[in-house]
Amino acid sequence: MKDRILAVEDSLPLTERICRLLEGAGYQVDLAADGREGLLRVHAEVPDLIISDLTMPEMDGYAFCQAIKSVEATRRIPFVLLDERNKPEDILWALERGADNVITKPFEDDVILERVRRIFEHLEFRQKGYLEMEVTVRVGGRDICITADKPQVIELLFATFEDLARANDALLEHEHELDARTRELEGANQP
Repeated sequence: MKDRILAVEDSLPLTERICRLLEGAGYQVDLAADGREGLLRVHAEVPDLIISDLTMPEMDGYAFCQAIKSVEATRRIPFVLLDERNKPEDILWALERGADNVITKPFEDDVILERVRRIFEHLEFRQKGYLEMEVTVRVGGRDICITADKPQVIELLFATFEDLARANDALLEHEHELDARTRELEGANQP
């Protein structure tokens, strides 16, 4: 039986991209346009994983995540937020609302596929012994309480490290391009 993913996204082009990508990798994908529709779909048939945009009409990703995580029957469904913001406090804010993982937009196809694959791998470990812990982190002068399990924390750390490494690589590439352009302009201005 295929793993079932609920993708909640209000942008039709991104919805189609995510659906094509995940179905191509062998997952069954259900779609919803916002958090309210997502809740209806979850109540009709519980998915194995939820991937949700953060900014949506009707019910945003935070409210949708909180609604899923506040009910015993659905609270252990892995919940991934797609977000354009990538500051540490943004990630912690998502975790505080119950998100299990955050993928920064725009994302590469292989990033989302690898993240989903690892989440399903970790689901097996979670089902064998769910070890939940509560961690309080101080960010921006306030305490944020996060409830997580060890595999979730490790997965998030690796995912965040990968995102930072990709951003650093892109920054270095732009720096090299800027240096090359600077040398070209300096050479053109030489008499």
